[in-house]
Amino acid sequence: MSETITFDEIPYTWLVPGTYAEIHANYTKVGAFDWPAHILIIGQMLASGTAKPLVPYDITRTDQAPVLFGRGSILADQVRAFLKANPYNKLSALGIVDSASGVAATQTITLTGTATATATRTVAIGDEEVTYAVAVGDAVAAQATALAAAINADADASVTAVAAAAVVTCTFRHKGECGNALVISVSDSEPTGTAWAIAAGTAGSGNPSVADAIAAIEGVWYTDITMPWTDTANLAELEAELASRYTAMGRLDAQAYIGLNATYGTASTYASSRESKFVCSIPANGSPTPPWKWGASLCAVAAYQSTNDPARQLRTLTLPGVQPPVEANRFAETERNLLLGMGHSTFTVEQDGTVALERVVTNYTETGGVADAAWRDLRTPKVSSRVRYDWRTFMQSNWPRNKLADDGSLAAEYDPTVATPNRLKASWAGRMSLYGQKGWLENTSADAKNAVFVRDTDDRNRVNARQPLTIIGAMMVMAGRLEFAA
Repeated sequence: MSETITFDEIPYTWLVPGTYAEIHANYTKVGAFDWPAHILIIGQMLASGTAKPLVPYDITRTDQAPVLFGRGSILADQVRAFLKANPYNKLSALGIVDSASGVAATQTITLTGTATATATRTVAIGDEEVTYAVAVGDAVAAQATALAAAINADADASVTAVAAAAVVTCTFRHKGECGNALVISVSDSEPTGTAWAIAAGTAGSGNPSVADAIAAIEGVWYTDITMPWTDTANLAELEAELASRYTAMGRLDAQAYIGLNATYGTASTYASSRESKFVCSIPANGSPTPPWKWGASLCAVAAYQSTNDPARQLRTLTLPGVQPPVEANRFAETERNLLLGMGHSTFTVEQDGTVALERVVTNYTETGGVADAAWRDLRTPKVSSRVRYDWRTFMQSNWPRNKLADDGSLAAEYDPTVATPNRLKASWAGRMSLYGQKGWLENTSADAKNAVFVRDTDDRNRVNARQPLTIIGAMMVMAGRLEFAA
């Protein structure tokens, strides 16, 4: 049988002498298509920012965020934490203004005693330190005034301060619940004759709605997302949007990352009402680093590493700049095991205080009330998304204008532009081999053989397929029995 050559640009009726050559890329043996990683950070911005609310801005440098979203803003904090861990992937940030009906959280620092020694004092506002001087003989009012002035002199601090007699009241720059998670602490010893007492004041309330941000990015693909809010309404909005984006018709797969300032009990309560394959939460009890920075840092590490290899676990990778809770507040190994079962990601702390990821899991733990580990690890949605994107892109590159006929038809025998179920299955087998070589899947030969491609009986322009996948495992647990000769 002579081979038929088809042309897209040269008319078959062209009679003018000359040499004409079409130029086309051949994608039949192309490697895996690059993953279009694009991360979105959603957070609160201040009125001092120059950005328009609910408009995504591309971010390439740390110094952009304070200008766009306001110095001391949550969103500037998130961007700073993200870029410290991942300055490589494409990043956008979208600001939301505070809710008009919201309330800003406050904390008080009460000073007692007259200083009997000169010292430089240090107070930590979250994981940022503020210093001020105390002189011999300074009474509490003078100390409070100096402390408030030092806090207000730091435009990047998360709070503003007012001194009244012996009390410094720190007010979170934003309205809403995020301020309740900010840890204020003394990070040095007290000068002789003085003491501190830090207490919660007004509780922050009234978060902005992430629904406004979701509406603003409709139809735009972001592969990884982080936001600072952990209230039920905002989480439900985000979860529903991510589930919609992950569907076959949505085709905008995304994973979200959330940090929590939580005890074991509050982390358990959170988990009892959450069930999403597309959200990863990481709780830390009383860390100096605010939870929105934990979420941004986890997002940064996960996005970068899963772009390189979606099947590789994140264990031992560090969260740069993230400070752990004090040792007494860290989760014990048994608690971490239970937290993983609830759908929370966990971390360990190295000797130098570096926070290292232990296991990153999704919030999904059950189906219809029955325990379900199928979507436990972040690798599962990440690998599935990568395979689906690659297969869809491969089909668009190689079969964009093909006809469709039954296997064994005369048209398929003579016309190379005709697709058949068997030809499509052969293409799938080739891609499966590639995915196996990449280390994304295993059992690829058997799964490719068991794939089914059939022409639809009602719509002759459609092929229906069942394509089994076996996502490669991860070496997480080694259980051994060591026996000695008695």
